[in-house]
Amino acid sequence: FKQTSMLYPRSPPGMPKTPSDNPPSFKHPGEHGIEYEDVYMDTPDGCKIHAWWIPHTGDTRSVATVMFFHGNAGNIGYRLPLLQ
Repeated sequence: FKQTSMLYPRSPPGMPKTPSDNPPSFKHPGEHGIEYEDVYMDTPDGCKIHAWWIPHTGDTRSVATVMFFHGNAGNIGYRLPLLQ
């Protein structure tokens, strides 16, 4: 019944699928003066996942690493305001 497509749309209709297609200020952390690095990970089922590595700028000895998953629909570019 295509339940995974109905319950978890890849992107809302008419919305950009990748951050590079987003409007200005929603493309990448660099637009907000945040240093970052593009990272790509291959999954066992053959998918390629795009992520941003944003290193902490202070003393890293007492800082945890946070892995943020944006959830379904849309792309991580629309979550950039959460980094501020």
